[in-house]
Amino acid sequence: MEAVPEILQQAFSYTNLTVALVTIAGVFFALALGVRSAVNILGFKALSAPASRSARVKLGIVGAVLLATAIITSIAVTPYIEQYRKEKLYNRGDAKMIATDGEDIYVLQLDGNIVRLHEHGDSLIDDGTNTKHISSAGGQILILKDTGQVWTYSKLKELHTDRNRFELKDSGRNTKKISHAGETVYVLKNSGELWKIYPLHIKGEFGLEKYDYKKLDAPNDDKSRIDDIASAGSVLYILTRGGEIYAYLPHAPQSDPKAVPLHVSEGSKQSTSLVRLYNGGSESVNSIFADGSILYFIKTDGTVWRIKDKALKLWGGPDVVEELSASQGTVYIRTMKGEVFRFDAQNPDIRPITKAGEKNKRILSLGDRLYVIDKNRDVYLYAPITLKRSG
Repeated sequence: MEAVPEILQQAFSYTNLTVALVTIAGVFFALALGVRSAVNILGFKALSAPASRSARVKLGIVGAVLLATAIITSIAVTPYIEQYRKEKLYNRGDAKMIATDGEDIYVLQLDGNIVRLHEHGDSLIDDGTNTKHISSAGGQILILKDTGQVWTYSKLKELHTDRNRFELKDSGRNTKKISHAGETVYVLKNSGELWKIYPLHIKGEFGLEKYDYKKLDAPNDDKSRIDDIASAGSVLYILTRGGEIYAYLPHAPQSDPKAVPLHVSEGSKQSTSLVRLYNGGSESVNSIFADGSILYFIKTDGTVWRIKDKALKLWGGPDVVEELSASQGTVYIRTMKGEVFRFDAQNPDIRPITKAGEKNKRILSLGDRLYVIDKNRDVYLYAPITLKRSG
């Protein structure tokens, strides 16, 4: 299906194909039984009822075959009914945000503390409060404080004390968002400045990795100022205030006609460029989300789009989308009403997660597993269960 343009994938989805076959079968039956003498399309006569009885019988047989094909296709290509197992993971009623390192779940509480959920219960890992944001970073958790400081936490590092599991990556202020691409941490400031923090692979005190810092200078005009960042793998995606989306390529070939030079300060001679993926123009983009080679974005009107080869609209209502979480080809979206829906590459239809209800506060996906902060600020896991059809 990868070779087929994305618009055709939606047009010829299994659901739409079944509807089309049933519609055509109904037309053939109507002509064969004499219910209609002709079928017009755009004012032109497309089909006429056969004059002879034998021709009508043949047309009826064709309609029956099409109807049978629609039924068989519907059963064959959808061999399961998907339901969700609901499990409460956290019930203190103070969850503000959730993140995962691929194994455990981390909960940012309303008071700014961070709790790690694991198979034996939960543990307080950060009682420093004043935490604004947490996110995953390749087996670590990125922590953004209200002061603008950026820390990382890792339970995997065998350091001397629990305190040394935290590493200060940025002691600055006015940090808006943090993201990572491979071993590199990107820090977006409120001013639109973007900083790159990367390891030098030199061990310092207590065996801690030493890091270097570089400021990536985008154009100075307000329209080109960086407004949001997202990453997947080693690629960083950048959204400007003018609604343009770029992929940041540290070693992009200079011959790429789409490449736009990005100046790197401090005299670096590294070859860098931005490849423009989308120009929103007057239709402003609100936020971006990355999953592998696919980028998703939410416009200010609440519609959801994705970019692979080109921009394709995935969601246009009836409710606007506030949040999106994508992982390993599965996408969950949360609307303004707090309802949750799912979309994935195997089934292009967007389906509601009815068990999650309404008024949910936040969502996080890990593959096809969904973590939700509900209206009571408790944390639930929704794990898909595949039920095979009988017979």
